[in-house]
Amino acid sequence: MSNYTIPIIRYGLIAPLLAFGISTAILFIIETRVQRVHQQKQIRYNEQMTRLDSIRKIEDEIRPKRHLFQEQNRLLQLDPTPLFAQLSDATVAKYQPLALERTGMLYVTERGRFARYIEGSPARIKASFEGGFGPMQETLLQVESLIPHVILEELKISRKVTSLPNSNSLIFELSYIFPKIAGDKP
Repeated sequence: MSNYTIPIIRYGLIAPLLAFGISTAILFIIETRVQRVHQQKQIRYNEQMTRLDSIRKIEDEIRPKRHLFQEQNRLLQLDPTPLFAQLSDATVAKYQPLALERTGMLYVTERGRFARYIEGSPARIKASFEGGFGPMQETLLQVESLIPHVILEELKISRKVTSLPNSNSLIFELSYIFPKIAGDKP
């Protein structure tokens, strides 16, 4: 070997092959890291798309019920005492006077047994009905399903004394408490 061939081999062959090998190794390492990051992001993307699909499905289920929910919130914000009267009048109107009749309704100002444990100033109503057990159950169901925050404080059921031989008429005396719910105006 001559003095010229050693530098030619050293700088013409070995240095470029070494530079090519190092750059290839660096590019291989970078490519594997990029692929790993891409796979992780692809997994996160697929999970996010699955979440969005489930959110859309839930939204599709809720959308028809949203109007009912807004109507319920509107009813909850109203003053409950006239609402109770409207609901009981609407239910009582379905029946003949012998089947169910409201005989009295009184807005009570005293706090009562349970109302003293409720913060704020809850409204109280005492109502009395005469009639059968089935129509009264429907009235209570209507009131308690449309005014869910109502508390039945007292329920007295007694048999009405009449001169009719087959009279199954009952007297229902109810006492309801309507606490102020969150969002009510003081």
